Amino acid sequence: MKAKKVLEKIMDFLDEKDKVREQLVRQTRDVIRGSKNAIKEMYVRNFPKAEEYLQETRRNYLAIVNLAKKFPDLYYGGIVSNAAMEYVEAEIVYSLLTRGDDIPAPEDLSATPIVFLLGLADALSELRRFILEDLRKGELDEAENLLHLMESLYLELSSLQYPEGLIPGFRRKCDMLRRLIDETKSDILFVKYRLK
Repeated sequence: MKAKKVLEKIMDFLDEKDKVREQLVRQTRDVIRGSKNAIKEMYVRNFPKAEEYLQETRRNYLAIVNLAKKFPDLYYGGIVSNAAMEYVEAEIVYSLLTRGDDIPAPEDLSATPIVFLLGLADALSELRRFILEDLRKGELDEAENLLHLMESLYLELSSLQYPEGLIPGFRRKCDMLRRLIDETKSDILFVKYRLK
């Protein structure tokens, strides 16, 4: 094949890939924004509105997954995986707050196992905000229930002993989560002490 023809085929491939990448950049913003909005609504305990945001975000996320299938490096690269982690985090926070430890599986969310684990760790960290809000409102039992859930799932996560290269960032997230759990226990003990 002539060099010019070879280069034209490569340019066509790269042009298509660049268009997909541009679409992914735009659509991932929508997924990240929708995930954050869903969590904001959960924070004020507006679960119907949070579910609306999650439904829209779910549609946007699935569109990204389908769009990126042709270019696995885009799918597994930072663009999509960051949005996927935000989406997984929002879905898991919603599940934890509404159904306890009954959470969706990675395949239920069209997420890779690695993205799922990182999103789960982020979701558990997010629970601290809900616990602090419960403490502020004087809902000590609810705060303790969430802490128990947070800690029991942390123990499950921390039992996964795989190298950093296999789950990049996971160990750091688990270490941070351990620190947040300790701080949260301290906050709950402080409130209990003040109530005596």
